[in-house]
Amino acid sequence: MSSDLCGSSLILALPDEIFSVITSSLSPRDVCSLGISCPGLNAAVHPT
Repeated sequence: MSSDLCGSSLILALPDEIFSVITSSLSPRDVCSLGISCPGLNAAVHPT
């Protein structure tokens, strides 16, 4: 599933610094929820 199909293309288009600021304010549970909502977001919040 591409990021466009799960609606995450706009958030994934943000610069890494902005994405980091946004996700750093989330609880661990919210980060996990974000990661399971879409494969593209999973890769963004759990980089290898």
